[in-house]
Amino acid sequence: MDRHNNINILRRNLFSVCCVGLGLVFLLSDAQARIKYGLWEISIHAQMDVMPTESPQEVIQKCISKEDLTPGNTIDKDGCDQSKVTRKGDIVNWTVSCSRDEHSMTGNGLVVYSGNTLTGNAQFQAGGKGLVSMKMKLLYKGKRLGKCK
Repeated sequence: MDRHNNINILRRNLFSVCCVGLGLVFLLSDAQARIKYGLWEISIHAQMDVMPTESPQEVIQKCISKEDLTPGNTIDKDGCDQSKVTRKGDIVNWTVSCSRDEHSMTGNGLVVYSGNTLTGNAQFQAGGKGLVSMKMKLLYKGKRLGKCK
């Protein structure tokens, strides 16, 4: 009987140790999957299907925060709905749709944060009355500069 009790106690202790160990693994993986909030310098390179030549690269500075994880420019967002922003570890996905007058644009993007750097891309399709339908791809590269000002 004592041997049976000792085996049960050993099993429970082993189970407890395994649970604590798994908890630590999940905790450490979440700690490694933290986006570093702060001021970022982001290079945005646009590729458009209607323009055969390379467009110039734009460099912006943006404060990345828990409330705004996407790397795009925040200028002129009137009429735009950036919805379905999801985060899984260091990967952020989003969709956006804009409409103004009789013109519209839809798109989606993905960015991967890795310590003090980020990379990503977004695809958009625009069109409307009097406009040629256009597809655009944005490529993002960034580095963290420090705290937001």
